[in-house]
Amino acid sequence: MKKEEKSVPVPKTADIEDLVMLGRKENICPFFFSRDLLQDAEIIFTPYNYLIDPKFRKRSGINVKDNIIIFDEAHNIEKTCTESASFDFHCAHIGQAIGEIMIAIKSVNEYKENQFESKLTITRPVDELLQALNTTKGMKQRSSD
Repeated sequence: MKKEEKSVPVPKTADIEDLVMLGRKENICPFFFSRDLLQDAEIIFTPYNYLIDPKFRKRSGINVKDNIIIFDEAHNIEKTCTESASFDFHCAHIGQAIGEIMIAIKSVNEYKENQFESKLTITRPVDELLQALNTTKGMKQRSSD
């Protein structure tokens, strides 16, 4: 709901229960309404992992510049920062990606053959990548023996 669409009276301090009741009464979504309210709020209570994640801050319109931020339970913040800036990437993901690339190359080559044009010539870099991965995999297996 956009602010200009409907004027909804909001208490000066509104917690989640207030927003849910207001949502039912005014037939609006409490979540999106609360996001609209962020723009004018002087104090925002939110889990700190939401503040740490720049994508969430941007989506929510939370600006941390020139504001005071207080973290409760900050002993967990290092782990949250690490998780926010990390991702898992496994060899299986590379294998899946290569498999999908090979399928795409095959499809393009079949299309080109049907069109009587020359074959796509990107298979050599893929073959080199596969060979390098197999070499790395062999070294990893030998080092773990």
